[in-house]
Amino acid sequence: MLHELSRLVDSNEQYGFTELDFQQAAAKLRANQFIWKEKRGHSRIYDILVKYETYFSKLFAAFGDDFFVDPHFGYCGIIPSAARPQLKQLETIYLLLLAKMHDLECRKACSENGRTKPSEAHLLDEYCAVTGREKPKPSETRSALDRLEKMGIIEQGEKNSETEMRSLTILPSIIRVVTGDFLASLELFCDKNSLQEEKKQNSEPGKDELEATPEAPEKEKIA
Repeated sequence: MLHELSRLVDSNEQYGFTELDFQQAAAKLRANQFIWKEKRGHSRIYDILVKYETYFSKLFAAFGDDFFVDPHFGYCGIIPSAARPQLKQLETIYLLLLAKMHDLECRKACSENGRTKPSEAHLLDEYCAVTGREKPKPSETRSALDRLEKMGIIEQGEKNSETEMRSLTILPSIIRVVTGDFLASLELFCDKNSLQEEKKQNSEPGKDELEATPEAPEKEKIA
């Protein structure tokens, strides 16, 4: 690969790219996973990666990773063979919900250059509907969405004073991260969550006796 890199630099001297440019491009892609043509600080790196797609495909293939270019939406990236640090449960749920929301928005033709902008409040409503839980604390949601933004699948904008959340833009790269069976993953999570809740309720001490006792306080009956 080093020999091929030197040959590329020498044969494309007119473009002004150096070996360091190639190394920095590969490092930037490895760190970010996705590089965007229109994003600040990404343009030159995007040009290098796309122009020498064959070279970078071989380079990342040596690590077992798939390099791809999406000229339609103006970005490129890698799909690592090894999983990145595991997401926390809330981050995973939000990721799957965002993928679902993105898919629905695209089906309604409510996308622009592959990006969708669903209501951030709708994300919380979907979370409650899917999990049967209360809305997470604002600090927990901020932390989870910040993590997903670092993954390069969403962008956050101005803060909404009503929801205490920043506006959301879901990027087309989410379809590269979340596989087509994400709805099945959501259903599996919901079924598992429901089963756990059922077991928890059935294992409560004295539950049957409380329900069968007419004199039991109303609060205990509900519990």
